[in-house]
Amino acid sequence: MSQRKTHPVSFRIFAFKKFMWVSIFALLASLTVTTLVSGTFIAVVYHKTVTNLPDRLQQTFSDLPAADNPTAQADIILAQIQAKNLQNRFTFIPAQKINPETVLLSEKQQEYLKTAKQANRLSHQLNILSAEVSGGLPIYFRPGCNTCNILAKQGSYLGTLLFDLPLTNPLLTFGTLWAFFILFMLSFFIIGVVMMTRALEKDFIKPLRNLTERMHHIRLEDDEILWERKEQEIAEIDLIDQLITENIQTLKSIYVKLDALMVTEHQTGFFHQDRFKEALQFEVYRSDRYHRPFSILVIKLLKASPSQDEQATSTVDSVQLFADTINEYTRNIDLPFRIGERLFLIILPEMTEQEVPVMSQVLRKRFAGKTEAEDAESPRYQFDVQIGYATYRYDTQNIKELTALAIERMHQAYKSETKETAQPETPKTENTD
Repeated sequence: MSQRKTHPVSFRIFAFKKFMWVSIFALLASLTVTTLVSGTFIAVVYHKTVTNLPDRLQQTFSDLPAADNPTAQADIILAQIQAKNLQNRFTFIPAQKINPETVLLSEKQQEYLKTAKQANRLSHQLNILSAEVSGGLPIYFRPGCNTCNILAKQGSYLGTLLFDLPLTNPLLTFGTLWAFFILFMLSFFIIGVVMMTRALEKDFIKPLRNLTERMHHIRLEDDEILWERKEQEIAEIDLIDQLITENIQTLKSIYVKLDALMVTEHQTGFFHQDRFKEALQFEVYRSDRYHRPFSILVIKLLKASPSQDEQATSTVDSVQLFADTINEYTRNIDLPFRIGERLFLIILPEMTEQEVPVMSQVLRKRFAGKTEAEDAESPRYQFDVQIGYATYRYDTQNIKELTALAIERMHQAYKSETKETAQPETPKTENTD
């Protein structure tokens, strides 16, 4: 016994599973897209900020060369600059206070101070959460050098400048966050819609479309209705396929019965009257070609009487039993026809003029309820019939006369039987001398 390859689930469970998988995948894909875009954006801004960092620091120290005592006035100058640019946070550590233990600094500032002093150059680091560039810069100054760059190591060492510079304007940063959020939601929506559409197209719409196409190719006029049961993943579609399969099987059986009824009669299973002329003409052609005889047997059912142990049934049942009796005592090659309501005709191929009377007597005895076997079951009905017969090439070679002769003999046999039944018995007398 073949096992089911699929286990159909209801549409609600199917939709819930698909929605969960699509949501998880769309969420991960949206996060990936947003991360790539935001990472690229931050990298570009960071590169731009780092590139412009020397110019921004140089502008910060634009007032330092004009000071008489830059070491003493550095804190004052930086305080004034910080007051003007609240976005930038500067902390100047003079050379005499370079020891972190003597200055209140955070761990990050101490790390920047140490790194800048050891590297003796500009060092910086990006803080993504605060969107700032933090670092330290060693400051060297030579009086009277108005063209000196702060990155140039010329003059005496004044100290280290610790700074925290924002990547962009705060308003731009807020708008960027909203842009990233909108990008995330938009990508999540687009990816979710595309994946859900493909999932529904593959697992729901396509099976329904295939089912419709299979139904469209059903043709009742064909010799056979082609239909193959296909299991579906969704229980509702699988139920539709199953019901269609059951209805197709019902239609097949009806179609077979209708096809059979076009040739045979529904009560007895005998051939229709319309097929009699065709079959008789065929037997005539065959007999003329091979010079072989055939006979016809005409039977008229007059009355059906149930046996003593059998209750009376309908006429349809009695006709069916009558037909079963004919099928039982005729050969497989014989062709029975139902010509009228109670008139039957049998074509007997290869049956000679000596054999057809024997067949007539056998059927007559069986219809009368007489059986030769002692252990045979008693018949349920006794049939009163008229039987006539004729043989082609012996009685006549005319196809019309053949049927008429069989019917005439049937009536003659019935009249003779009636006379024998009506004639009273003559009492026997003893001869006396």
